Amino acid sequence: MGRSSKAGAELFIGTSGYSYPDWKGIVYPRSVKRDVGGSTPELTYLSRYFNTCEINATFYRQFEPEIAKKWSDAIENPEFEFAIKANQVFTHAAGTQPSERKAPTSVESLKYTRADIDETRRFLDALAERDRLLVRVVSG
Repeated sequence: MGRSSKAGAELFIGTSGYSYPDWKGIVYPRSVKRDVGGSTPELTYLSRYFNTCEINATFYRQFEPEIAKKWSDAIENPEFEFAIKANQVFTHAAGTQPSERKAPTSVESLKYTRADIDETRRFLDALAERDRLLVRVVSG
């Protein structure tokens, strides 16, 4: 599946996440098997039919660039791009537990650090270098 375009607009169709046990036999065949610590065959399979996948896990924790490289290497569709959910340190006011994090009432209530920014940047750069990062700038 390629990108659909009408009047200059691109359409991305995909899933929110890619590896859920209850999807076996429904979204992807039961024969799709994961090697512990190895490849991501569910992602490879989905990339044959969709052109994007939202990665939700990035909301809850930071990932190393090696994970971005592994995900990118699993993709077979040359037009596939990831939509990455922003980490909660950038979107929610600080709390010691994820359940305590709330939508911010002001920018000042966000408590991210330079290290948070740098770590996120390294991960996003690894996807961008492989042309796998879905980023759109909308002006209006």
